[in-house]
Amino acid sequence: MEKGLNPKGYLVCKYAFKRISGQPPLPIKDEDEDTKEADSSAAEQPSSPINFNVPDEDTKSPLAGSSANL
Repeated sequence: MEKGLNPKGYLVCKYAFKRISGQPPLPIKDEDEDTKEADSSAAEQPSSPINFNVPDEDTKSPLAGSSANL
C-alpha cells in the first residue's frame, strides 16, 4: 500500500495487471456507437412530465397528499 495522490492521502493498493497468454484482446467500443444507442433508446421511450403538486394515488403512506404535518 502506498500513499495515493489524493487530497487526504488515502492509501492505495497498486498492482501491475498483466494479460494472460492466449487471452483475447479487450473489446474497444466506438464512442459514436454509444451515443447512437442512447439517442435511439431515448427516442423510443418518450418521457412524461412529472407534476409534483398532485398527490400520487398509488402511494400507501397515510400522509400521502396531507399537508397537516408540514
